[in-house]
Amino acid sequence: MDPKQIGKQIIDFNKKAFENSFSAMCALQEQAEKTFDIVLDKSPLYSEETRKVVTEWRKNYIKGRDQFKSMANDNFEKASSFFNGSGLKS
Repeated sequence: MDPKQIGKQIIDFNKKAFENSFSAMCALQEQAEKTFDIVLDKSPLYSEETRKVVTEWRKNYIKGRDQFKSMANDNFEKASSFFNGSGLKS
């Protein structure tokens, strides 16, 4: 078997494993958000300021999560292009 083909298959397998793990992590985070929303809404201990901080925190980690996913996808594409014979592109 061609070494380039093996390398491409390894990259494809790792990309799929990453995507599945990432999707599972996102689902867990979304479920935790829903649970925490219920706690915030039902508990009188949390002020409106606390809710605003939590909302801002959520926006930031979602933004970071999306940037991480984008960066990982870019790197998988670069690795895949290397094994396709087109070399690395900057």
